[in-house]
Amino acid sequence: MKAIIFDCDGTLVDSEMLHYRAWAHALKKHGCDITLEDYYNCVGIPIDKASHIFAKKIGENYAEELKKDKYEHFKSLLREGIAPIEGTLAFLHKLLNEQKRLNYKLAIASGASHEEISLYLRSLNISDVFDLVLSGKEDLAHYNDPEGTNKPKPYIYLEAAKRLGINPSDCIVIEDSYTGVMSSSKAGCFTVAVPNSFSLNHDFSGSHLLISSFNTYSVDQFFKDVEANRHPDREQGPVHLV
Repeated sequence: MKAIIFDCDGTLVDSEMLHYRAWAHALKKHGCDITLEDYYNCVGIPIDKASHIFAKKIGENYAEELKKDKYEHFKSLLREGIAPIEGTLAFLHKLLNEQKRLNYKLAIASGASHEEISLYLRSLNISDVFDLVLSGKEDLAHYNDPEGTNKPKPYIYLEAAKRLGINPSDCIVIEDSYTGVMSSSKAGCFTVAVPNSFSLNHDFSGSHLLISSFNTYSVDQFFKDVEANRHPDREQGPVHLV
């Protein structure tokens, strides 16, 4: 395996509650309330699609207005600070310490905009540690798909592998949601699912490994588990490691 590619929202940063609060704020302006359960169904879904889902509550023609209001309020919430996913961030630092010894590249492939990704990485003090930072919102315009190009489509991981100069099958992707897992697995990457509290009930059958946390993982053990499960029987679903 020659690269490890991280998603960002819900994988490295604990951003899902902020996303929920921002959507709730945008909808409240139209007299509409949403519950956490309403938002669970939109975890991992790009803002363009989520705006149409939420707009159905007040009228489809409000999708663009909702998207703009949500985005602006989300940015204001980000300025108040954002917490990391502690176990995954600690594991990233372990990977950085072993990078020269094991010779792999590190990347970010997020469905968010570069502005959001930059805010996340600065808040975690990891802005300069990646070989590639890719936005599913802004870096996939050369792909032509009438259904859209962001996750769960595979293009962001195909593009990441291309820019890294690595075959997708030699990339490990770390994701937290169904849409992310589908994007990675369709691209042919080895996919590790690490659910957060918002995505615990997602379908992760498309992943190769399903783990609860990186808290106790060493880098060597991680690569051993990856190698042991590179070609599992896909009908059996992912191997679940605590």
